[in-house]
Amino acid sequence: NTYDSIDEHTDIEFSLTHDLNPHVGIGMAEVHSITCSYTTAALEAHDASGSFELSIMDKRIQIDADTSIPGLTHMIRDALGLDYLVATDGSTHSTVCHFDPDSPVTAVTHISFAEETGPLPVFYVHSEQNVVISVDNLVNAVDRVEYLGGGRYAVSYTPTLSGSYSTSIKINDEYLWTDLSSGVIVQPAVASARHSTHDSSLVTTAGKQASFHVISRDRFGNLLHSNASNESVLVVDLIGQPNMCSGQYDNDHIIRDIIIDELEVGSPDGHYQVAYTPSMAGNYQASILLRSQ
Repeated sequence: NTYDSIDEHTDIEFSLTHDLNPHVGIGMAEVHSITCSYTTAALEAHDASGSFELSIMDKRIQIDADTSIPGLTHMIRDALGLDYLVATDGSTHSTVCHFDPDSPVTAVTHISFAEETGPLPVFYVHSEQNVVISVDNLVNAVDRVEYLGGGRYAVSYTPTLSGSYSTSIKINDEYLWTDLSSGVIVQPAVASARHSTHDSSLVTTAGKQASFHVISRDRFGNLLHSNASNESVLVVDLIGQPNMCSGQYDNDHIIRDIIIDELEVGSPDGHYQVAYTPSMAGNYQASILLRSQ
């Protein structure tokens, strides 16, 4: 059968499930999570009070630690102006945070939105009081389902977590017969300097070679599978003011002959190794630039 109108796209159900984390994937509706635990200080003081501020889009919601799950759903619905229910199936407790100083636990709340909500940006947390909060976008809603005519549909989605995914497609609540066993492989995006890290030491010795590693990640925090030398370039500069004992007072000193090596794919140390030998004591500033092509 074919459909004559895009309005019938609700009969299409598409999902990707991450093979290593079955709670993460792509679906027809958004699923977010809030994880809450009390601070050590609050537990030791037997202080069950606590709160945090949740930011969704341009809305900020003040939430007390003992807020009930139904109360949380009403707060989110009111803040976003939603007319339909927000589900919380899979939540671990009846309140957003669970206080038990004798046996501390982490409370996890799952927030499932209706398909009509569409894709949502990530949640942000502000102003934590007595609690430690983390938020995660478990399931990203598809961007669009478009009817192309002749019984053909185009499904657009934007994955953010790299890895292998299992694929599922339903039409009118029946699974598609086409072989989808190969799934989908999502590769990391290009390297992002803002999200990449290094393990450089703050102190080294003049005349002795020092080294550190750079670990490349994309803007979603995915670890790059390779150093992708054809897509990014690492530039390192070390400039400092020599110590007065060196006899130089005015000019900045540049550490030259910095060696940058790309490590083997899969190295536990990261993607680059940077080595240098300072010749003059002083305070130096390192500039590490990861430039994507």
